[in-house]
Amino acid sequence: MAPVATIDTTMIAAKKIALNWVGVFIVLKIVAKQRCRKNS
Repeated sequence: MAPVATIDTTMIAAKKIALNWVGVFIVLKIVAKQRCRKNS
């Protein structure tokens, strides 16, 4: 049971990290768009 539990926890952690990276990427895209608008 222990190995299965560790796999589940690592998968949950990986999903959380992936979601965090997606959020950061979206924020960077929005900031880049705003900077482009300011420059133009």
